[in-house]
Amino acid sequence: MDDQARAYGLNISARNWSSFVAFVVVAIVCFTYSSTIRLLITAWQETDGYSHGFFLAPISLLLVIRVARGFRPDAHWMPWWIMLLAVFSGVTWLLGSASATQSVQMVSLLLLIYCALLSVYGPSRWQEFVAPVGLLGFSIPIFGFIVPQLKVVTVFIISVWLRWTGRSAYIDGDFVFVRAGTFEIAAGCAGVHYLVVSLTIGFLYSYLNIKAIGVRVIFMGVAAALALVANWVRVFIIITVGDITEMQHYLVTVDHYYFGWFVYTLFLIPLPFIATYLQRVVPCHAFLEALESCLSRWGRSSGDRQRRVAMASSLLLISFVVFPALFAEAVFGRENTRPAYLIDLPETLGGWHRSKLPSGRAAIAPHFVGAESEVTHQYDQDEQRILLYLNHYTKQVQGAELVGYENEWYANEWRVEARSRLVFDVGNVTYRFELEQVRFMSSRYLVAHAYSVGNKIIDKPWLAKVYGGINRLAGKPIGGAVAVMSLCGHDCIQSETNIRNFLLTATGTVVRVISDS
Repeated sequence: MDDQARAYGLNISARNWSSFVAFVVVAIVCFTYSSTIRLLITAWQETDGYSHGFFLAPISLLLVIRVARGFRPDAHWMPWWIMLLAVFSGVTWLLGSASATQSVQMVSLLLLIYCALLSVYGPSRWQEFVAPVGLLGFSIPIFGFIVPQLKVVTVFIISVWLRWTGRSAYIDGDFVFVRAGTFEIAAGCAGVHYLVVSLTIGFLYSYLNIKAIGVRVIFMGVAAALALVANWVRVFIIITVGDITEMQHYLVTVDHYYFGWFVYTLFLIPLPFIATYLQRVVPCHAFLEALESCLSRWGRSSGDRQRRVAMASSLLLISFVVFPALFAEAVFGRENTRPAYLIDLPETLGGWHRSKLPSGRAAIAPHFVGAESEVTHQYDQDEQRILLYLNHYTKQVQGAELVGYENEWYANEWRVEARSRLVFDVGNVTYRFELEQVRFMSSRYLVAHAYSVGNKIIDKPWLAKVYGGINRLAGKPIGGAVAVMSLCGHDCIQSETNIRNFLLTATGTVVRVISDS
């Protein structure tokens, strides 16, 4: 019986035992967080540009096994930073689950799996497991937020290149007008797919072939830059060819998808040579070694008591990892027992009286997927008239979210022309609404909208999502959305006055109706 086996009091190889325990612990984590794993697999299937997750998952698993086979477990108690990471990841996963934020759940799950592996192999192995687990991060659809910025950069670069080549072009937003026709720099032209693939390849290649952490970071940056340049070259060639051939070339009339990947592949060829060059010219600093020494120095002692403390700290860490999923199951399971809720507004709100909606008249028509209840009412006061829309969500799940990608305040035919904020006080409470001037056909409207969550009016979607998640964790209904619309005359000054007067008298009632369900 070797020393490591003796450290755990076992008559088997410590390496084999640790592998078995690691398998059991990771299996428990995957089982308790199976809902998040299903979301991740669904994202690989349905989200454009992330199907490579099906390849990264087995590669990540093989890398974890490769690392685990080279080490035996440590009989060291868990340092504070690992415990703190587990607690932080668990709380973040809970908030992500409560607010139905998929990317937050997925990233938190990776951190929890990382903590679970450290609970078996010890804190001194923190560096070795970062890359195998972190590789899966490139399969999480979290890069969509940079698409608008990448589109702006792409349009700017293409406009510069067109001027350099003497080709006349006019740029208007995302559209490039050339002599032969018009090209739109759509989301697919932003290059985010190439960027994600390059970051993934750069991360994996540098982990397997480069030891210096500084060189790894620089190499990934070079790989990302090559991906962006490849996309700019692709877009520039397509526009130029289309202009030269009067929009009749195959790349314009049929397809340019595979052409883009061909151009991108050409830019990948020099990456190994760049890696070799960087390792020769970039000095290797001792920063990572110092960091490793700092983070893993805790608990380096021996003795039976220390071994018992080490085992207890590992079990405590595992409990930190699995507790959030068990807590969420207990809290969220009660949501299905709540009765259905219907919004019931009074006939009179302050001096405003509810009237029948006339048929054939354009009315505000927000689209909120999965709302449990929603109503649209018309209220009149003297000659003034407004339209009020309310909805309500008791719970927050995928496909039924108060703040979600598929929700829209306006239908496609509506066009937003101007934005501002409407702020007013009722007693000691300050309310903030998003105020937008919109056009529908030949008419202009002023619309004030916000979210009512936990007796609060919130105009920022991300903040409404956070408060909604906190409400859900507390076992309370999520809340709902509020929109008030008024038809503009020759200007929208009177409409803003109408909306302000209505909200001054009705907001408190609206909040109570949505929140007291």
